[in-house]
Amino acid sequence: MLNGTLSLLLPGGFEPMSQQMLQTKYPGANRPTLVYSNSSGSINIAINHTQNAVQPNQLKELHQALDQATRGQVPDGNWRFSGFQTYAGREWVQLEFLSDAADTKIENVMVATSVDGRMLVVSFNVTQELAGEWLSVGKEIIKSIKAND
Repeated sequence: MLNGTLSLLLPGGFEPMSQQMLQTKYPGANRPTLVYSNSSGSINIAINHTQNAVQPNQLKELHQALDQATRGQVPDGNWRFSGFQTYAGREWVQLEFLSDAADTKIENVMVATSVDGRMLVVSFNVTQELAGEWLSVGKEIIKSIKAND
């Protein structure tokens, strides 16, 4: 993905999300570059290689900024984890939390790092109804992540 910059496992049957569903699920200006989803859109893997400048030695600052911004956007979120993980030899900021959607709750696992001097964000989210079956799968998807500069 992203011209060889990123690789990760994807469940069978997941396809790139349609533009119409993308605009509905991600209405803001910070829409991800690419989202893979199941057919109903209840399980998503979003990828965004932003234009935000971030160097590998700035991950501590990135963690503070993402944690603070996310807590501001999800004030009623139920936080599971906020810290760092290493996947395929690269350090990632990782946030895990439960958030409210219009008609359900959403389990979120978000990771971010520096690739080519820019912030790369990958997130997995699933409705709470499907989390029992899919949250552990989502965490394995995140663990499979490999990024290259």
